[in-house]
Amino acid sequence: MTEVWTTITAPDCTAQVNADQSIAKITGRTKKPWYDKINPLWWLVGDNGWDVPTINNGAPYLPNVKNIWLRRFYWFFCRNPLMNFVGYVIGVGDWDYTVYGSRNVLCNTGRDTVPPTHGWRWAVINAGWLWLPFINYFNGSTEFYFGWRPTSGGLGFKLVFHKNG
Repeated sequence: MTEVWTTITAPDCTAQVNADQSIAKITGRTKKPWYDKINPLWWLVGDNGWDVPTINNGAPYLPNVKNIWLRRFYWFFCRNPLMNFVGYVIGVGDWDYTVYGSRNVLCNTGRDTVPPTHGWRWAVINAGWLWLPFINYFNGSTEFYFGWRPTSGGLGFKLVFHKNG
């Protein structure tokens, strides 16, 4: 019997996910040039250079902050320091890889699943000879992750305490 895989297309890659969503194959990534990866100034910014999004995670990002330099400071130095460094220098954001892990393996935390999943979840990225771990936890009031994020391949850390109610 043949296993059923679902294909998800994103702007920078394609993901094939197995039926129970515990394995995902990420392909179609474009390698970043080596000379960017050794440039410390490039490490600071994101894929779109110094552009700051107006929408982040489905919500307006800093709608009351109009000064572009202040928006850039918040985005690149407070919220997302060393974006390209964690994504492409120590991360595998420009590699093709396979992710193995808990159900909904491409979700960063249980809050991202539908319906939300409480408890610990895990994943591991296999990029050729390299194996990169990822753990996450969500219980409704605490959201945590650490490791190489399954979707982006970038190293990340998050700890948020949500208000119940």
